[in-house]
Amino acid sequence: MIQRYLSFELILGSPRNFTETSTSLKGKKSCDTATLDSLIVPFQSPFWLNNKNWFVTCDYIPLAMKTILYTTPICTEVEVQAESPVFEVSSTKPNCRLILHRNYNMIYNIENETLTTVDLSRNEIGDIGAQYLAATLQNHQTLATLDLSHNRIGNKGALYLYDALKENKTLIKLNLKGNPGRYCTTVSAAIQIYNDKTITKMDLHEKSIDDIRMKFLADAVYNNEVTSFLICSIDDHGFIVTLIKLNLKGNPGSYCTVVSAAIQIRNNKVLTILELSHNRIGNNGAQYLYDAFKENKTLIKLNLEGNPGSYCATVSAAIQIRDNKTLIKLNLKGNPGRYCTTVSAAIQIYNDKTISKMDLHGKSIDDIAMKFLTDAVYNNETITELNLEQNKISDIGIQYLADALQNNKVIINLRYIGVKYLNGLLQTNQVITMMDLLGNHIEDTGTQYLANALQNNATITELNLSRNEISDIGVQYLADMLRNNTTLVTLDLSNNAIGDIGAQELFNSLETNKTIMKVRLDYNKSKYCEAIGIAIGIQNDKTLTSIDLRWHQYGDNEIKLLANELYKNKTITYMNLRENKISDTGIKYLANALKNNKVLTILELSYNQISNNGLQCLDDALKENKTLIKLNLEGNSGSYYTTVSAAIQIRNDKITVPGFSTSNNSIHTKRALLIGNNKYKKNSQLQYCINDAEDLANKLYKIDFEITIGTNLTYEQMNRIIETFNDKINPGDLVLFFFAGHGCQWSHLNFLMPIDDDRIKTNTDLEYRAINAQVTLEKIMDYRPSAAIFLLDCYRNSFVCESSNFNGLSSMRPIGHSFIGFAMTANKVALDKSKNGRNSLFTSHLLQHIDQPNFTIGEIMYGVCNGMMNETNNDQCPFRVSSLRRKVYLNQQFPIGQSIPLNHFNINTKWRRHGITMAGGNGYGNQLNQLSQPRGIYVDDDHQTVYIADWLNHRIVVWKYRAKSGQVVAGGNGYGNRSDQLYFPTDVIVDKKNNSLIICDQGNRRVVRWSRQNSTIGETIISDIDCYGLTMDKNGDLYVSDYMKNEVRRWKQEEKEEIIVAGGNGKGNHLNQLNCPTYIFVDEDHSIYVSDCDNHRVMKWTKRAKGVVVAGGNGQGNSLTQLSYPRGVAVDQLGNVYVADYDNHRVMRWCEGSKEGSIVVGGNGKGEQSNQFNCPTGLSFDVQGNLYVVDHGNARIQKFHIDLN
Repeated sequence: MIQRYLSFELILGSPRNFTETSTSLKGKKSCDTATLDSLIVPFQSPFWLNNKNWFVTCDYIPLAMKTILYTTPICTEVEVQAESPVFEVSSTKPNCRLILHRNYNMIYNIENETLTTVDLSRNEIGDIGAQYLAATLQNHQTLATLDLSHNRIGNKGALYLYDALKENKTLIKLNLKGNPGRYCTTVSAAIQIYNDKTITKMDLHEKSIDDIRMKFLADAVYNNEVTSFLICSIDDHGFIVTLIKLNLKGNPGSYCTVVSAAIQIRNNKVLTILELSHNRIGNNGAQYLYDAFKENKTLIKLNLEGNPGSYCATVSAAIQIRDNKTLIKLNLKGNPGRYCTTVSAAIQIYNDKTISKMDLHGKSIDDIAMKFLTDAVYNNETITELNLEQNKISDIGIQYLADALQNNKVIINLRYIGVKYLNGLLQTNQVITMMDLLGNHIEDTGTQYLANALQNNATITELNLSRNEISDIGVQYLADMLRNNTTLVTLDLSNNAIGDIGAQELFNSLETNKTIMKVRLDYNKSKYCEAIGIAIGIQNDKTLTSIDLRWHQYGDNEIKLLANELYKNKTITYMNLRENKISDTGIKYLANALKNNKVLTILELSYNQISNNGLQCLDDALKENKTLIKLNLEGNSGSYYTTVSAAIQIRNDKITVPGFSTSNNSIHTKRALLIGNNKYKKNSQLQYCINDAEDLANKLYKIDFEITIGTNLTYEQMNRIIETFNDKINPGDLVLFFFAGHGCQWSHLNFLMPIDDDRIKTNTDLEYRAINAQVTLEKIMDYRPSAAIFLLDCYRNSFVCESSNFNGLSSMRPIGHSFIGFAMTANKVALDKSKNGRNSLFTSHLLQHIDQPNFTIGEIMYGVCNGMMNETNNDQCPFRVSSLRRKVYLNQQFPIGQSIPLNHFNINTKWRRHGITMAGGNGYGNQLNQLSQPRGIYVDDDHQTVYIADWLNHRIVVWKYRAKSGQVVAGGNGYGNRSDQLYFPTDVIVDKKNNSLIICDQGNRRVVRWSRQNSTIGETIISDIDCYGLTMDKNGDLYVSDYMKNEVRRWKQEEKEEIIVAGGNGKGNHLNQLNCPTYIFVDEDHSIYVSDCDNHRVMKWTKRAKGVVVAGGNGQGNSLTQLSYPRGVAVDQLGNVYVADYDNHRVMRWCEGSKEGSIVVGGNGKGEQSNQFNCPTGLSFDVQGNLYVVDHGNARIQKFHIDLN
């Protein structure tokens, strides 16, 4: 058998002669080692050069500089087939035989005299030969090409070569083609990737590369920086790092390869496209890929199409999107993938630099999804609030979040986190201020972790631990923490398992803590626990002025706790303890507190368990109290509660009490019964009726009505509450009855439906199973009230069995002194929803008007009707019928018609917080019931009208009080400079002497006069002026602000020359300068007040003096010492300045000499609610002191009634 040998190309520096020293192996005489070494030097391999014993087996004289070296592990003689004379040597350590013969196909680097290419193809080299060869090549420094194709090298041999050549830095091409080992192709590719600095493409398409083989490639690719295109075949987890394109299409791989590859990809610096379609990559493989590519900054396209993993499409998208800096919104809604929502959020967090809040509440986010999210959060610089409440995040996912928050410096409101990792996080993160752990079941152990974490935290101010199964043990940990904590302000421990002991321990811990102001302990094991939370608020919250504890079922122990804190409290003026379980014992505690309390003015104790003994104790104690002016003891068992209440009011109340007559020692009370039914058993359930009843009760309570309320009542309950209410009515009382629910008519009678309407089978059952409305009114009138207001909001479809029940309500007949109002015209069905989303249409408008001071019930219902008609495009109007023979006021505060001029104002004068819309409010437009960005306003008391500069409609409109629409009195013919046109008018006043309007026609740079006697044109009285605001003093002199020249000028009557009376010294912020003056006001002393808009201040200029700052002047801002682009201004006789604070959406009052102002109305943020503004501009008062504000951005005029209470 002829044995084939391993062959190497050897390069000889020059022809050499070799001396025969032995003709056979038997002699074993040493040959000239130096000579052999010189032959083998090009290999520089320790296999040959490190003290090997060589023996010559035959003679050979080289005939050329190129030869071939054969090796064999056998020491026996064999027949060698060669084309030329052979030189053969053998080695004993290890056994190896070398044969050289001439070969003309060797490559030789002549310049460096080094061997670069060896061809050992088509021999019989197996795994053992490959092992020897691998050891030889491990540190070889010159060989670049090695051909081992078509041998017998298996997987082991390939592994030997791979391990050795990983350290070789010169071999760039290894040919293992045609060998049986499955790894050969991959090893060849890997070696080339390791060392070839020029290759940019490699095609390994459909080479059956599996997981182990992919490991070779991945190792090679790890630090490769040039290969840009590789096509190969892998299974689930194999990968390459530095490529630009990698095609792994059509491989059978499973899981391991992708893991190996992903690990390597992290350091790849050049790969941009990776093709992994149609493999067997599952969800875990996709996850590993995603994790790896997080650190890779070059890959822009990853194709995972056709793989079984459900995450593959998401990961491909994530990779492509990751480095995209423009995509800020990715919508994956409606996809079945669990991670779609999280990936969308992550992309937005990565790139959207405007987003500050993200709510991922209840999105089924698990730990893997958390990984996507926290990667994005890590370097985000804008998100301040992240809500992850009620997801599926375990401690693992929370660890991701904790790690991310170590680096993130902006999140201040974190609504979910795992307590185990909080200690380090909260000690290093200095920006989180709110932590919401609601419903996380952290229990006592988690509470201990949390308390430890918060020991040294200096930023958390709000902590929500509601619904966490915390017991007294967990509270002990919190109590220990709170003794030293100096930042926490709000703590929510509601809905836990805390008992009296834990609550008391918490209360005791706060003896030294003066920062925490609010602690919620409701819905724990006891009412005492809840009361402790209230007591903490009374003790520490210096801003707390009212406490409403109605229906809390508090007994004497809870009252004792509250009374102890009330004893020394200096802020609470109102306390409501209605319908609790307070007995004479609890009243003794309260009485003792009231002896010392100096601030409480209203105390509600109705419907408790107080007997005459308790009432006497209370009366004795209150003889020393000089501040309590209203005490309600109605519904207690003591027989003389009325006398005690009256005595308190008589002793301390220094103002006139409506309805109280000292001549006969009787009190005529305002009483209201309100019923709201939602949960019907037969008719459709309703949504808003309980809200209607409760909201109306709150309104009426604030205007001194005694309230009785019932919700979701059966027939028996409705009968009982009506009878009980009627028994309270005293002759002369004002009574209001309100029902919201289902109602129906039968035989021209109206019936109010109880919730157990399933008992009503026929119409005749209505007489015995429903409330007859007419009979109810008659029974109320039997008690001789001064008047009865009967309001029914029950125009929903109701039925028994006949169609006649579908016609709403039938008209009713008023009796005595009564007023009846329905939500809808008789025999029609009403809408059940309003714009506010909380109340019915009728009640929503009733709520807007019911508490208006000095409005009769007729005027109130007129406002309700007007609002409903506007909202429904004249489709729904309430039914009203009255038999009243005198005016009835629900909120009478002063005799009707009494004037309260401005000179009666004082620093304590207040206005109702909620305004009514008296002009506009129907959206932007040019219809007569609309305005469009109105600016200035003038109130004409003589004619009870308001003139408005309708800026964007280029007109002046006049609205009469309570009118539904206005009338154009100037302009309105489009914008232009004709005499019948205006162009952006900003202000208007009335010149009563000449019966004309004077208008600031800003866009035309002129001031025009327009007669009020049906004139269609105006005349220009001042030209070439950049006017903004104007006013007139008592002498009839005209003042106009010029916002471009930064001055105010005055024109005297009958004179054409004007003089500068404010500013005129150029634009600036010195005291003798202005910067864009807008509206102006002149007082009785001819002092001029100017809204110095761009200086964010109001200036006062007196004769021959510089200006002084009377409001603002502390830069732009929203504190009480600042203004932001002030507009309208007015001043009362005390020098108090009222200013429309345009950009802060409020009206401010600055008392003379004060360093800061107070908010009169608004200040509740930008909006369109009745207590909000959208950039107020002009303002004015009427003779009664009511405030009118131009709500510029909401296209309306708001009227705020003066509050004389």
